[in-house]
Amino acid sequence: MAVNEIVRSLLIPVNGANLLLPAAVVGEVIPCVALEVIDKQPEWLSGIASWRNQRVPVLNLDKILGVPPIEASKNHRLVVLYGLEVPQMIPFYAITATDTPRTLGISPTMLTSPTETDNSALVFKVQLKAEIEEEAVLMDLTHLENLLRKSISLFATTTFVAV
Repeated sequence: MAVNEIVRSLLIPVNGANLLLPAAVVGEVIPCVALEVIDKQPEWLSGIASWRNQRVPVLNLDKILGVPPIEASKNHRLVVLYGLEVPQMIPFYAITATDTPRTLGISPTMLTSPTETDNSALVFKVQLKAEIEEEAVLMDLTHLENLLRKSISLFATTTFVAV
């Protein structure tokens, strides 16, 4: 990325952390909907959301990132992401934001102090400077999609367990 290049991004609040994602990977941000829980659901899966007549797996970032559990709130949003690794198998998946994400134009000069993490779902923690002065984490979308790929048979079923 050139020094003067700007990447349109979203800063997504997730219970004590801010995720930074390129806006190009986000399909839509919607109000939270009721999730369907599937039989034998892994702990990293919150459930399945219905979005635009599609079944979209919703990842449980509490378990994946090790952040405190998210408590229900009217401010919560689902951030629907495009499946990048194998889009024909997993065209979309979602994460829960604890509030409305903010759009940012990110340039390399805004990212300081990248530190590697010991969490395989994260790439780096970065300090955002300029007007923001916040810490954010860059997620490893390949890691998230690998979790989904390993459990793809669960999403293909139509048997749901009521909650």
